[in-house]
Amino acid sequence: MKLELEYTCLKVKDVEEAVIFLKSILDLELENVNDLQKTILVTNSNHKIELQECIDHIENQQVLLLTKDCIQDFYTLKSRGVYFVTTPDYTSLGLMAEFLDLYGNSYRLLEERNYKLN
Repeated sequence: MKLELEYTCLKVKDVEEAVIFLKSILDLELENVNDLQKTILVTNSNHKIELQECIDHIENQQVLLLTKDCIQDFYTLKSRGVYFVTTPDYTSLGLMAEFLDLYGNSYRLLEERNYKLN
């Protein structure tokens, strides 16, 4: 599975728990732990997710993950216990499915497609 994303910052209640989820489910690698409040995870293409611990109310955020095969990645993640809010469906951007992490943050798998006729 090869996912791509740009830099994003997620606020979570427990950084250690979020790291375990993102490493075991999304195959992200741990790059750097700056202090107890910040952890950086990277994808295979060196795009970064920064985790910040926040004990106050956390507003849910959205992360867009680009994929070459949305259906294959959907079934791979589902087999790892990921709860999907939507199954792969065609949108104006391409084939997309959405799942949630432990804190309600939304992750959208997107297989980009160009539907325009030349």
